[in-house]
Amino acid sequence: MTGDRRVTHVVESDGAGARLDQWLAKRLPELSRMRVQALIAAGRALVDGRAVKAAHRVQAGERVEVAIPPPAR
Repeated sequence: MTGDRRVTHVVESDGAGARLDQWLAKRLPELSRMRVQALIAAGRALVDGRAVKAAHRVQAGERVEVAIPPPAR
C-alpha cells in the first residue's frame, strides 16, 4: 500500500444511515461508485479501523479511512 493516497472522513449526522459505498462516492467524486465498491471489497476502506461491506450503514461519528492506490499505468 505504499504510494496510496489516504483519505479520512468522519460521518456527520446528516450522512448517518447511508450505505457506505454511496456515502463515500459523494465524498470522493473523482472515483466512480464501482471503484469505491471495489476499494471496499478489497479491504481498503475501513470504518473505525475495521473492514465492512459496501452495504454497511454509516453512523454519525464513525471514522472512515480509505487507501486509494495510484492509477494503473
